[in-house]
Amino acid sequence: MHFIIFQTKVYIFLLLLITFTSITVSKTKLDTLYVNLHSKIENNNKDDFPEIQKMINSAMPGEVIYFPKGVYSLSRYLFIGNKSNIKLILDKNAVIQPTGKYRHNNGGTLLYISNASNNITINGGIWDAKFQISDVVLIVSDSNGSQNIYLNNIEAKNTIGIAINAVYVNGEYYTLKNIYINNCFIHDTKGNAISLSSVKGAFINKCIIMPNNFNSNGIQLNAENAIVSNNRVAGIMGNAAGIGSYGMTNFKIDSNYVTGDSLNPKTLGIYIDTGVKGVISNNFINWMSTGIRAEI
Repeated sequence: MHFIIFQTKVYIFLLLLITFTSITVSKTKLDTLYVNLHSKIENNNKDDFPEIQKMINSAMPGEVIYFPKGVYSLSRYLFIGNKSNIKLILDKNAVIQPTGKYRHNNGGTLLYISNASNNITINGGIWDAKFQISDVVLIVSDSNGSQNIYLNNIEAKNTIGIAINAVYVNGEYYTLKNIYINNCFIHDTKGNAISLSSVKGAFINKCIIMPNNFNSNGIQLNAENAIVSNNRVAGIMGNAAGIGSYGMTNFKIDSNYVTGDSLNPKTLGIYIDTGVKGVISNNFINWMSTGIRAEI
């Protein structure tokens, strides 16, 4: 998907040349920051983290950070914390990957969202963890609670795809609110492709999920007020479920296509564990040991 952002009235021209890095950063319009490669569009494995993180840190509400086609290498995760109403928009051929000397913070991730962030959009790009780190996108709640996070048109591969976790402090989970995952392609994972824990308002729609790994669930949910619809989940193998929910309340699993491997006798199409007030409807399940299993 290609994004073109138009602004007709006010223009601010600022060119900041960064030496000894693989990118330049330019602010060419009032509300758009561009990450521009000034070398060939190739994998030079230089560390682009410092300048990209600087852009994120300085982004104001309403601003967009745009990544054109190219390869962006990170020595550590990008962090969005205590931010509101910002967008990271990536060309469909923009690749985010770890460098060979990636620092394993928080178990390892390419993008980490926390600290009461609100109305954050991540759209597009190829997020390739290269099996060096555990997550592509990691969203963690805190005492202030992040909410309204939109993950759209992302390709995530070679690790766990998207992990959304609650923090347990003083006997209480701090819950994330309103997580939207749309039109994502998550494949070749070494764990659950999408994993949500302690979320109020989870919406997963029109994703293609292919873990291609034994005992890895396609979608695993622990959420209240969740809708999982129109997704295609394939390649489920071993003791795993295409869509697995644990302790869900007020959920709807509708119009999903789930397939597995007929040679693995323990596969489950949809698995519900202690769920209440839920609807399962119009799903197509094929080549699974059990289509739908509910333990309520």
